[in-house]
Amino acid sequence: MWKIYIKRGGIALGVSIMLYGFFWANLGYQSVFRHSQDVWNSPVMQEKVGLVEIELRGLFQGSIQKAEKQQKKLAKKNTQRSRSEPITDDDRKSLDSLINNSTN
Repeated sequence: MWKIYIKRGGIALGVSIMLYGFFWANLGYQSVFRHSQDVWNSPVMQEKVGLVEIELRGLFQGSIQKAEKQQKKLAKKNTQRSRSEPITDDDRKSLDSLINNSTN
């Protein structure tokens, strides 16, 4: 029973120390969090992020174009179906008679 409490306490203490070290403890003149923000917002890092984004878009560009093409085909089919003639009373009567004849 006490082992469970000790494990949970150790985990909580470890997480607390990690959070303190990351957000509040100064490493040099600023915390690790502030330093990582400076690195992330630097022009070099943003340029590299832009390059990775371009590469990923290039990888999936063919798939995206295929999906857009399929979406346009489906939209075209749906509009063609909606343009079909409405069902008349004669159509309903013939369908009703067909159903009645098939069940007999």
